[in-house]
Amino acid sequence: MRPFPNQPAPWRDMPSDFRPFEIAEPVIGWRLWSLLRRPKGRGYRLGPLSNMALLWEPRRPTVARCFCGGLDRIGPHHAPYPRGGCGLYVRKEPDFLRPIGNAFRGMWWAQDWSLIERSAAVLGTGALWGDVIEHETGYRGEFGYPQRLKLICPYCLHVYGPERSSADVLKASGGPARGVVARCALHLSLLGLRNLEVTGSAAEAEDALLSEYAVDALPGT
Repeated sequence: MRPFPNQPAPWRDMPSDFRPFEIAEPVIGWRLWSLLRRPKGRGYRLGPLSNMALLWEPRRPTVARCFCGGLDRIGPHHAPYPRGGCGLYVRKEPDFLRPIGNAFRGMWWAQDWSLIERSAAVLGTGALWGDVIEHETGYRGEFGYPQRLKLICPYCLHVYGPERSSADVLKASGGPARGVVARCALHLSLLGLRNLEVTGSAAEAEDALLSEYAVDALPGT
């Protein structure tokens, strides 16, 4: 699934001679991350929603890479590629993320642990720099790092928007997945989430995440 679901691919109409622009100041935008547990209780990591091979590690920039394997027969290329979909994504407005929260809310009855790792659990702002490509609703960039973060319930994000999306409880599988599901108290028992074990409060996990990444909490949105 591409980072802008239910919309035409943003790179299809780009002219063949288009080139990314290199910026001196970071571009700040909005995005969602999944939340992954580290082994033996050693904290959390931010994961992308679309490709789990590219984690956002703490205290160092995330570098965009392309995993398409020769899109349109262009061969290996630099990310972000103008006529591809690679790069680190941010949105210009938080409301643009509401459909994504719904798309990645997770369907657990299939016991598909990969879906748990792709469940939206963290909302925040991120900075992009290096080569950056602007689209109608957001940007794709070469380098990125989170700026402000908060744990969210993706159902609430989709229905109510960013202002009323805070999470209360974390749940996780007993299987091989590292992913953590964040939910508000109302949506805690929806669907197959009854089979997941409660692992702690969202507030405690958020404090640990902010400390590990050395960033501030996202103010009331």
